[in-house]
Amino acid sequence: MLSGELVAEGLVAPELEILHWSGMISYYNVLDERLKWAFQKLNKPSINSNNSFYLDVVRFIEAASAAGESNRALIELANRRLFAGNMSTPLKKLLSAGLAKESHPNLNILKQDKVRHTLMASALSVEFIMQEQ
Repeated sequence: MLSGELVAEGLVAPELEILHWSGMISYYNVLDERLKWAFQKLNKPSINSNNSFYLDVVRFIEAASAAGESNRALIELANRRLFAGNMSTPLKKLLSAGLAKESHPNLNILKQDKVRHTLMASALSVEFIMQEQ
């Protein structure tokens, strides 16, 4: 429920968005680039990058390898790390359906694809961006 001075004055409109759609595109591009660097560094530890990506992708890759068909471990790790355990059931189902469609003959690439899919879809969801304190 919205409240405050803006609501009291009737100033709630799409024009007053905190995060504009062009900002969302930039957010997506930066997140995608950071994940690519994190995976490159895993595959080639000699790469010297100033990635400063604080999320330990190794833990997510381990969860992806243990996830099997249900991908439950990977989704639950994202739930704990990104949503403090408050990810909605519809978002979990959406992630599960998307992950079930992921395929690649190379198991390492498949795991990275599943991690990328999970993190990107989670971090770009309205649920993540509009978390209430």
